[in-house]
Amino acid sequence: MMTRSVAVLAVASLLLSGCQTSVHPFVPEAEAIDVPGIDGLWVETGDGNSPSTLEIRRADNGRMRRLMVGELGKTTTEAFRLAIGRVGDSLVGDMIPESGEGLADQQRLPLHTLARLELEGDRLEVAFLDAEWVSAHCLRGDLDLEHLRLVDDAGEAQDDDLVILTGLTPDLRGFIEEALDIDEAFGKADVFVRRRPGEPQAHE
Repeated sequence: MMTRSVAVLAVASLLLSGCQTSVHPFVPEAEAIDVPGIDGLWVETGDGNSPSTLEIRRADNGRMRRLMVGELGKTTTEAFRLAIGRVGDSLVGDMIPESGEGLADQQRLPLHTLARLELEGDRLEVAFLDAEWVSAHCLRGDLDLEHLRLVDDAGEAQDDDLVILTGLTPDLRGFIEEALDIDEAFGKADVFVRRRPGEPQAHE
């Protein structure tokens, strides 16, 4: 197994704290599948005052989706390209931030994030591959996965000892097949329900 180091400034900001990232796709665009019923506006359940929202729309090429993440009642969103695939009996989603036109966006390293998806009618559960679990097993040598270890500007390892996966997609696929059978490999699932027409509309 190979372990390398990378400066924190070279890493794109994560969508959610604790989500494992990869340089290469977990789900290649060419293997993205169509999932009936996945498109629409989804609102997180719970007692929060500003529930998160997921808006999923079909992208131009038909296989890919465009995912916009925001908060209900607010106009600010983060846009991602979403490739949905099937690994065994499980649905998984590969998210990567959409590229911006600014210089800062062009210099940012685009990273893939993996989530396990469970869709049943008007209910969608999303659980992200857990960065702490993956990093701990990589650094102990339990996982034979190529990775980069995050360091600060002085070259010192960060306190949280997180890694970025750098293995190629076929190697990642074998890892995903095993990880899907391990509850601790994924964080707690966020539960979303579909927002029907006539209720607050999707982001423009």
